[in-house]
Amino acid sequence: MFELKHLRSLRALQQQGSLAGAAASLHLSQSALSHQLSELEQRLGEPLFVRRSRPLALTAAGRLLWQLAEQVLPAIDQVERQLRGWDDEGAPLRLAVECHSCIHWLTAPLAQYEGRLFELVSGHLYEPQQALQTGELDLVLTSEVADLDGIHYQPLFDYQMQLVVAPDHRLAGLAQIQPQDLVDQVLLCYPVPASRLDILRHFLTPAGIQPRRLRVVDNTQMMLQMAAAGWGVALLPTWASQEYVARGDLCQLPLAGGLWRRMFGAIRAPTRRRPQLQRLFERLRQADIAGVRPLAPRG
Repeated sequence: MFELKHLRSLRALQQQGSLAGAAASLHLSQSALSHQLSELEQRLGEPLFVRRSRPLALTAAGRLLWQLAEQVLPAIDQVERQLRGWDDEGAPLRLAVECHSCIHWLTAPLAQYEGRLFELVSGHLYEPQQALQTGELDLVLTSEVADLDGIHYQPLFDYQMQLVVAPDHRLAGLAQIQPQDLVDQVLLCYPVPASRLDILRHFLTPAGIQPRRLRVVDNTQMMLQMAAAGWGVALLPTWASQEYVARGDLCQLPLAGGLWRRMFGAIRAPTRRRPQLQRLFERLRQADIAGVRPLAPRG
């Protein structure tokens, strides 16, 4: 019966008080606006404003539609702004990190935004990519590429995984770690399924090796302290342990053949070209992160 353009026209009429003023604010000719409103009045079967009144006055039907416009148009306008590029006036993008140690470097690239454009969400670590798919999240930083419809993975950088051990550990003097070196070790790991542990699926399992025991640790800081105390060894990104290594509390050891992983920004495919997302991705690529190597340029 009526469309959004009609609601916008009635709001402009009420705000401007004249047909000419409303047409100018809508970037329409006066005749085009008059024709649009006459067509709507024909559909409704009654007038929407009192002609020849100064200032222009709405009829009861006109006021009813104007009140509706005041209720729905602000919300629609805000969503349109967000869909055009998530500008500063829109709601912040909801960001989750599928990486227990990424907070070590993520806060610096996000600092310039002062919370206006990005909201760091911590409650979706169980299945953040599914939350992205359903719209609960807008961006997930992850090294896991899942087979999910409608999700685009933007490559950001490659990062090295290294074994951390106490300085007096028997492995500390090795140039690199072979799978058999870990057969008698307690492996400190995050509370995730064993199938997702990089050291198992990319290093030990292909070699037919299992560690003596897996010891689950809730967070990175506790894992680093336990490794420094000699209570086990852990595979971590270089950035996670660099402060402990600099103090002499831990040693970093590369795995034989090297183990590199790739960080992606996972987003819904229709949002992949939003300027704010692309600017953030570029900032992450340029961030000073230990153990990271940039991706080779395309071409």
